[in-house]
Amino acid sequence: MSVRKMLRNATVLGVSAALVFAGSTAANAAPKTVEVSVISSTSGGLKPFGDAYVAGLEWGLNYFTKGTMVVNNQKIVVTKYDDGGLPDTATTHFKTAVGKKSQIVVGTVSSGVALALAPLASQNKVLYISGPAKMFLITQKGSPFANKYTFRSGVQTEQDLIPIKGALGNNFAGKRIVLFVEDNAFGDAYISAAPKIFPGATIIGQKVT
Repeated sequence: MSVRKMLRNATVLGVSAALVFAGSTAANAAPKTVEVSVISSTSGGLKPFGDAYVAGLEWGLNYFTKGTMVVNNQKIVVTKYDDGGLPDTATTHFKTAVGKKSQIVVGTVSSGVALALAPLASQNKVLYISGPAKMFLITQKGSPFANKYTFRSGVQTEQDLIPIKGALGNNFAGKRIVLFVEDNAFGDAYISAAPKIFPGATIIGQKVT
């Protein structure tokens, strides 16, 4: 399945479902405008992932609405923000979106950014659907960041590691497993999740830039 189709099936359906339940009941009423704010890394080191996310979202919304950008008599207006992979920048954009009465915020490919935005979703009672950001703390039960306004549209770190476990077997006692990860929150999440997936193994996290 392509990146665009996966994003359509997750984020797009999440946005559409929110609009279906919140839509106007008057069939002939003028469409209400609903702003969907997209915060993603369209510059910096995560630009390829951020660009793919935005492209997939736009393609998916267009496909789902058959080009009308209307769901349940609500006109979707997409406003895009570039976080550059920086939590502070993303926080500023989130506050700007809230100030413009945006009730749906989606995106970010950076786990560090997602962890910064999740609490803001709860504080402002805004639906936040994180993008490809993988850190399990974003939505993990019991996490200080998880809340009823925050959802994810992609897999989490542990789900990435499970296929590797299947390939290596179940007995990890005395084994050494080296993880080559990015030197950021994304990479830290893999190192933190590994002991649970590979019990008994010595985990060595090798960070690369």
